Amino acid sequence: MKIDEQFWNAYFEQALRMWESGRAQEILRAIPGRQAQRCIAALHDCTLAERPVIHRLMVARFKSSVCGGPFKPDPAHEALLYQFDARRLQPLPQESGIANRKSARAVRKAVKTAFSEAAQRVFGTPTRGEAGEREYVIGLTSRISWRPVLSFGSSTTQATYWASLGNREPSHVALNVLSQIGVSGSTDWDLISSLEEANRSALDAEAIWSVEVARMRELILEHDGVYV
Repeated sequence: MKIDEQFWNAYFEQALRMWESGRAQEILRAIPGRQAQRCIAALHDCTLAERPVIHRLMVARFKSSVCGGPFKPDPAHEALLYQFDARRLQPLPQESGIANRKSARAVRKAVKTAFSEAAQRVFGTPTRGEAGEREYVIGLTSRISWRPVLSFGSSTTQATYWASLGNREPSHVALNVLSQIGVSGSTDWDLISSLEEANRSALDAEAIWSVEVARMRELILEHDGVYV
């Protein structure tokens, strides 16, 4: 299955609107994970003039990886993005003692239970659950499905989410709200430190997923016929 460029243009234009409206920043703040929180911290260190430029560059970079086109920013923008990416590698104060928090059985169990329940409310019953993964299939049209995956099997994260878009054999993988806005290929939670935070984060994830499914359905229906 091939999805036309019209769809991807709309998909990533939506991402730019999320940055412009502040919705992307709200989503990042709601995710207790290194990818999200380091991105917020790195953006905070940028000037007000630099931030929208970085937003556009991140979205353009991921769009190029999905669509296969070149990503060739001018030298000044390339240097700005390089500096921003370097900032995102810097550990945050809340990461101290992360190994101990991640290994807490009660917290990991609470994350798995709360996130699994939240995912089932949004996505329905999982089709598979091997190796710590929950896979779901949501029909968007008679030909296209949204296929979320929620994983708890990693030793470095507490929960990981990504999705694919396709028919019987998904052809576009690593799609999720963080990849749409250009931050990372998956959404990871790895800074949850208490049972209360596990439940709160699962509710936040449920809200994010609900909106994501609605957006994907709307985009697919708007561009019905652009995939073969």
